[in-house]
This record gives sequence, C-alpha cells and structure tokens, in this order.
Amino acid sequence: MKKISMSAAVPEDITSPFLRAQEYVERYFRKREENPEQGLVSFSGERYILVRAASMSKEFFDMVTSLYGDRGIDEARGVAFGLLFDIAHSIGKADAKSFAAKMGVIDPIERLSAGPIHFAHTGWAFVKILPESNPTPDQNYCLIYDHPFSFEANAWIESGEKSDFAVCIMNAGYSSGWCEESFGIPLVAVEMECRAKGDEHCRFIMAPPSAIESQIARYYTHSRVKPTTFGAIDVPEFFQRKRMEEELKRHRDHLEELVRERTDKLTATNIRLEKEISERKQAENALRKSETMLRAIFDQTFQFIAVLKLDGTVLKVNKTAMDFVGIEEPQILGKPFWQTPWWTHSDAAQKQLRDAIRGAANGKFVRYEATHVAPDGTAMNIDFSIKPVRGEAGKTVLLIAEGRDISDFRKAMENLRMREAQLKTQSENLEGTHPFKCETACQAVPGEAEKEKFGQRRKNAGQYPGDESRKNHIPSGEQAILYFSGPYPHGNPCGQPGERRTHEQGNS
Repeated sequence: MKKISMSAAVPEDITSPFLRAQEYVERYFRKREENPEQGLVSFSGERYILVRAASMSKEFFDMVTSLYGDRGIDEARGVAFGLLFDIAHSIGKADAKSFAAKMGVIDPIERLSAGPIHFAHTGWAFVKILPESNPTPDQNYCLIYDHPFSFEANAWIESGEKSDFAVCIMNAGYSSGWCEESFGIPLVAVEMECRAKGDEHCRFIMAPPSAIESQIARYYTHSRVKPTTFGAIDVPEFFQRKRMEEELKRHRDHLEELVRERTDKLTATNIRLEKEISERKQAENALRKSETMLRAIFDQTFQFIAVLKLDGTVLKVNKTAMDFVGIEEPQILGKPFWQTPWWTHSDAAQKQLRDAIRGAANGKFVRYEATHVAPDGTAMNIDFSIKPVRGEAGKTVLLIAEGRDISDFRKAMENLRMREAQLKTQSENLEGTHPFKCETACQAVPGEAEKEKFGQRRKNAGQYPGDESRKNHIPSGEQAILYFSGPYPHGNPCGQPGERRTHEQGNS
C-alpha cells in the first residue's frame, strides 16, 4: 500500500496513474477564486458550492424520519438513504465524466484515479483502496476501500448520538457513481463497517448490483472481522432496487437482442420470400406463356391428340378432336379412352383400342387404321397411333394417342383403283381389235403433207381389209389413231421406235 501526498492510499500496482491524477487535481484546486459579491466560489474556472456536512447527513436523516414517522423507522431510513444515494451517485458520475474530459484519459483505471484525489480535496473523505480489490470492467468487478474521516460518520459522532446502522450513504453513492462512469458498468457500494456505530473503519464494498451480495459473502470468508461481531449486514432496499433495475435492464437488453435477431431473421426470410415470389411469378409467367403456346399448338393442329394415363384414363384432349364429336373437355376427363365418343360406335373398335393401350403401356408403338363417326353420322378414316412417353428413368409414364384424317386419301386411292380397273377393261377391249402402242402412235404425228394423203386415204378406205366396216362406227378422232395403228402393206409407216418419219417416207 502506498500513500500519495496524504490524499489517497492505493495498491502498488496502480500507483502511477494515481500520481499523475494527484498532480493534475492539486494544480486544479490551487486556482481558487472567491467572490462573495457574486456568490462565487470556483476552482480553475469551475464553480463549486459549499454545503454544510451535517445538513447532508445526520440532520437530513432526522428531517426525513420526522416526515415519515407515521410509517416507521425502517421506511423513513429507506427513503432518506434512497434520496441521498441517488443524489450522490449522480454527482459522482457527472464529476467523473467532467474530469475524464479535462484530463483527456480513456483507460478505466486512469479515469478512476482522479476520483479519490478529488474526493479528498472537496471534503468528502480520505480514500484507501485495499489490495483485495479487483477493479475490472466486467461482472467480476470488486473494489474494497475505506473512507477514514468520512463527513457523514463525523457528523453523527459529533452529534453525540450513536447509530445502530451504517450512515455513510452519500460516500457510497458518490464513489460508486464515479467508478460506474469510469468503467462503463453499473455499480453500487455498501458500507459494511461504520465508525458512527462504533466500528473501527468506514469500509465499503463496490460491485455490480447483481454481484454485490456474493462479494460481501466472499469478503467475510477471508476477513478477520465476522458479521456477528457487529451484527449482520443487510443490503439496503435501494440497493435491491438498483439490482432489480439492472436485472430489468439486462432482461430488456436481452429481449431487445432476441427481438433484433428475430427481426433480422424475419427480414432475411421476408427478403428471401420476396425473391422466391418474384422468381416464382417469373417462372409462372414463363410457364403460362409456354402453356399458352403449347396449348395453341395442341389445339390448332389438324390431327386428333389425346394424353392418356397408362391405364387409358383421359388426361387431355385437343380442341380439334373434341369439335369433331361436339363435346367439352370436362365431359371426358378421367374417363377410359375407349368409352369416349370416338370409339363407342363399335365394340370391336373399343376392344382393339384397349389392346393397343396395353401394348403402348408396355413400351410398344402401336399404329393401325380406325374409323371415327361424327354426331351427324359422317364417318372418318383415321390413321391412329399410340406412342409411349418415357420418363427420366426410362419407364413409360404417359401415352400420346394421335389420329390423322385419311378420308380424302382413301377416296383418292379408291378412285385410282376404279380408274385403273376402267383402263384395264378398255385396254383389254382394244387388244381384241387393233392393238397398238401409245409410243408408236404418238410418234406418228402427221404433218401438212400427211394430212392431204390422209384425206385421200379416207376416200379409199375400202381398199384395206376391215376399214369399210369400221369407219362408220369409230369416231373420227379414233379413226385417225386406228388408221395409223393398222397394218400397212408397205411396212411400219413410223419406222423404228424413236425414229421420226413422214408418210412419204413410209410409202416410198
């Protein structure tokens, strides 16, 4: 323990900052100015007031006791102590803040150092900090100190009235206020021993409100002085109030932190949801456009299309197919495909379709020709197929049924067959009279000279066998063809195939 210029005593390990503070505070209080005409007392330009010590201790307590006498001594003491502690605590915080700014210090110990020196120079008490102290800026903070010559204890002693309780409440309030401002944590102080009630010291313990009782108990486990020597130490009610305030503040801060965390989570979730909603809307718009386009293609095709489950249940049918039988989609959705109007005209058609669906469900492509009948009885020839649709695993998941109208094709084919039959019959009839080759006949296209000779030959047609009997029954155009295709006494008038000849050449 080292004594500093007779105004404070501190442990060796924190002597240096207290020496610097001692020098500053002594210099500060040397610059004193008094001007009674202006009611002014100042130090280094800072105004102070002088208050009689007894009026803020013994006499103040007596006044409050008389005011609250009807409520009992305990309540009167609680009111007096509460007022004095709060006033002194606030003054201590304000003085600590002011001196820290004047000295330009930030470190908690350096901010603390001016307190005991200022405390002594302003007449409160001398300060002696004990080595058992642990002044750290956390919940383990503990300061054990004495205030020899406390103005409050002296006022009670000088009054000749012995107290049965510790009276140095303003000393406790001011010192805890100064240290609270210096260390940045809530602090309270309790006077455990007091000269006003006959103890050797005015000794205090300072700690955070939530830890003050445990620090008092810890002190007594290592102290030579036991509570039974001078009575049990109770933490006054205003300290309990401070503890409750601190606990409420801690719970409030914790609640605010939880709310903040929850709000941050909700904000992040909201942002994520807004993004997901935006992305979903974009996807839905894109899907809607895609569906509209696909539906347009699906419905505007000329062929009939149906989407089926593997068991043949109808999932989707295009407009072209529905318009043909005059129905709406709700009438057929969920029905077996073979029970829809395209197939109900024939039991055989329904059976063939069921077999085709089973085959397609097993992965086969099925195609055959079928017939659909419109409500007005019009029949349509259909090139019908069922194609299996495979999923990612390669298994069949859907069936696509398609029908293509081939009625016109069938009519054209039928007409072609009929025409072929007619031509065959005509050809067979012609072979019985004057067979000819079209190629040869086409090569013998008459010129002007041939036309003259042809006219002459028509007059003399009877000179050729069979001509007379035919000329009256064959149309003039056909007579010309048959004439050139008939037998010539001088050989083939057309020459060899591919050789262009005139009648003159043929008859020469």
